[in-house]
Amino acid sequence: KFYKNNLIVVSSNETLHFWRDYSTRTSRTDSNYEDNFFLKLKMKYFLELNYNSNRKLQLWGAGNKGKEIARYLIDKNIDFEWFSNNVKKIGKDVYGKIILSEKEVFSKNNPQIIIAIGILKEQDTLKSIFKSKDLLPNLDYFFFS
Repeated sequence: KFYKNNLIVVSSNETLHFWRDYSTRTSRTDSNYEDNFFLKLKMKYFLELNYNSNRKLQLWGAGNKGKEIARYLIDKNIDFEWFSNNVKKIGKDVYGKIILSEKEVFSKNNPQIIIAIGILKEQDTLKSIFKSKDLLPNLDYFFFS
């Protein structure tokens, strides 16, 4: 809601709340707090606030999160291209989509890219590549990891 309403978070030097963390708290044990639930929320708001239907949507990553995002997009009838750097997945048909090589990502004109890659080192590499191509975070590419 902050993002949607262009609100800015400011920090405080005062302690406002003491947080107690324990392994049995609801946010660690209840199924409503599973990753996939939050992924659906992220996708909902991405489509509402950031998705540009005039640009080709690309999904980069074919692991569990990539597959969950792909199913979400397919259920919403949103066309996308799917990319991976996993040679075992390139060329495979998953959910009716052929997974392409990540080498083809930048051959498309002006795409919006969702990245579903959780490995931090790879994310850093991608950020450098995107910067070198003058692509902007949260406009041209979005990390969903």
